[in-house]
Formats: sequence, structure tokens, C-alpha cells
Amino acid sequence: MSRMCFVIRGESYILLRAAADSFSLEIGQLEEAYDLGLLGEGERVEDALAIAVAMLDRVALIRRLLVYEGINLVGIARILGPSESCAGYAAIDDELGGAGGDEA
Repeated sequence: MSRMCFVIRGESYILLRAAADSFSLEIGQLEEAYDLGLLGEGERVEDALAIAVAMLDRVALIRRLLVYEGINLVGIARILGPSESCAGYAAIDDELGGAGGDEA
């Protein structure tokens, strides 16, 4: 499959593996995040999973929490909760100092 982005029922989706590549994450990390409910409802495209492009900000936050804060995915799921309740994650992002989040 050569396409990485799709429009399904009027919403843009990106393959999970393309999102992982874009954020320098392992596909297994995003699969686990998806299984924990962190990335919303996905769509199957042929034999691959795709997530809404709207979830890419959340993927960036998950990466920051994994890489810079050292929090595992189960901990991230407890902090953020399911993707439907992501209204509070902008506050967490601000608390981490915006881009980078590497303060002690």
C-alpha cells in the first residue's frame, strides 16, 4: 500500500505506521497506545490501522511523555484518559513547558 493518508466519511486518517515514523516512535508503541484507548477510534484500511489526523497532536504529547518524561504508556493512559476526554491535555502540555518538555 503506497498511500499513507485517507479520507473516510469526510475525516482525514493516517496509517498508524506513518504516524509512528513521523514521530520517531516504534509502531508497537502506537499500537499499544491505540489499544489503551489513547488514539480514538481507528479505521482498518486493507490490513493496516489508521487513526484520525486530528489525533496527531495527541501522538506528539504521548511521544513527549514517553521520551522526555520517562512515563510508560499505562501511566500515560492514567494521566490522559481515553482520547474522547482530551480537553485537559493542553494544560499538561503547558505544564511540561511546551515543545521539548525536558525540564527536571
